[in-house]
Amino acid sequence: MLLTFYLLFIGLHVSEGCTLENRGEVLNIAAHAGGSVLLPCYCTDQHTTPERFSWKKDNKDTWEEISIESGQYRDRVQLFNGHSPGNVSLLISHLTEEDGGDYQCSVEGAHLIIRLTVKGCPLENRGEVLNITAHAGGSALLPCYCPDLHTKVKTFRWKKQNRSTHKQEEISSESGQYRDRVQVFNGHSPGNLSLLISHLTEEDGGDYICAVKGSRLTIILTVKGCPLENRGEVLNITAHAGGSALLPCYCPDLHTKVKTFRWKKQNRSTHKQEEISSESGQYRDRVQMFNGHSPGNLSLLISHLTEEDGGDYICAVEGSRLTIKLTVKGKTFPVYIHK
Repeated sequence: MLLTFYLLFIGLHVSEGCTLENRGEVLNIAAHAGGSVLLPCYCTDQHTTPERFSWKKDNKDTWEEISIESGQYRDRVQLFNGHSPGNVSLLISHLTEEDGGDYQCSVEGAHLIIRLTVKGCPLENRGEVLNITAHAGGSALLPCYCPDLHTKVKTFRWKKQNRSTHKQEEISSESGQYRDRVQVFNGHSPGNLSLLISHLTEEDGGDYICAVKGSRLTIILTVKGCPLENRGEVLNITAHAGGSALLPCYCPDLHTKVKTFRWKKQNRSTHKQEEISSESGQYRDRVQMFNGHSPGNLSLLISHLTEEDGGDYICAVEGSRLTIKLTVKGKTFPVYIHK
């Protein structure tokens, strides 16, 4: 009698089959491109083994069955019923925006619809033109990012408008002009496509385009060089023999890093310009520069002055120069009157 009751109980349990959780409903799920999503579909009793089930996607009014062999999902889908027979949930990896749509889970005649939205990357400030100013020798961060920084962007590009050819040239750390000077941040935050350019030159100025599928952003980068203060003028400075003289020459922004600059003196005998350095004979160990502390300050300090140090000095950077006329007065001695 007890055995008969037990067999009847087992028969009733099996005949019950799978009661689908959320059957007849429409679930809304959002995920990010490049990531993964779990589409939940399971029996109320997950120990139940469904006789049949299927996953389909609505493709232009036609429900197409999903399998690991189908082109769009090849090696990207996984089921969980191997571990828990009543759990037929579907995991889709490496999502693309094309994966969005309506999915149908069917178990023994019961259906569940899941509406999947896959968020792509509509760039922040897309369609706009941003203006950024930086200094020669420094760095510039060109911002480009997805509204959700967790979004994994499949492909994106940075390009620069070549002012000479009017063509867009792709930027990479391998390209000549930018070799080892550019860095992108998507390795740490996948939706952050911002570009960092280091060791800027004035030639780096121009129009940059950040482009992802269906979205682009333009950034105009202005790189300030060093238009010398008082450029084109002649400054007159007077100092005394044996003392020091500071010949002022500096950029409007002292943070500007000047790639190359020169100090020269007009030789009154030969009428040629001779370069000045702490290694040159006349100025050996008597001149000092300040750009080590303040990169845009190119001023020259001359110590232990002699009358021969007087003359015309030229401070020159690319496209800008300044002339300083230094007058060195000899030492004057007191005159004693003997009574």
